[in-house]
Amino acid sequence: MKKGKLFLLGIILWLQACDTKTEQSTSEFRLSKEEQLILKSGIEPLLYVDIETQKPRKLSDYLIVNSISNFSLNYSSKDSTEELTSHFIIKNKEVINQSVVFDHIPNVQTIDKNKLDSLGATVNRSDFWYNFHENWFPTKTGYIEISKPSIQNDHAFFYFFHMEGGKSGRLMRVWMILNSEAWQIDKSEMVYTF
Repeated sequence: MKKGKLFLLGIILWLQACDTKTEQSTSEFRLSKEEQLILKSGIEPLLYVDIETQKPRKLSDYLIVNSISNFSLNYSSKDSTEELTSHFIIKNKEVINQSVVFDHIPNVQTIDKNKLDSLGATVNRSDFWYNFHENWFPTKTGYIEISKPSIQNDHAFFYFFHMEGGKSGRLMRVWMILNSEAWQIDKSEMVYTF
């Protein structure tokens, strides 16, 4: 009788362990190599130039918030291709709040959105950027939040938000096109800036 109870307990614990692993694996996803290339090719040309060196910024100069941001309030039916926009909305709803894994863009450092928010809660609002640059992330210019790109044949579309200081940030919409095997910006639009 005791062996039966122990066996049953063992089965229950094993099933719980399996459920935990499933939850962990579904809360994280990898952007494909192509998706990462689209983001890199579409974001880097739109970043501000370094004021001191006059060199273009790279994704590696920023912290990347490690989950897909919910830009649903900014979704627009005026995008160049309705099918592309619909596809974008569906694909992003599937992965909002899941952890993004970058493995094809060198030197990308991610930060959990909750951790970034909790760092902000530990200081006065006016001290956030001083602490960001001087104490927390001295090698980073700011942070970037991204959407998952929507890809349809030779076109792609995504949003990104970047912030470098309390009065320096933008939300952008970017349309990409595949030309001669390379993704290039077809059109970009600033949703808002401050």
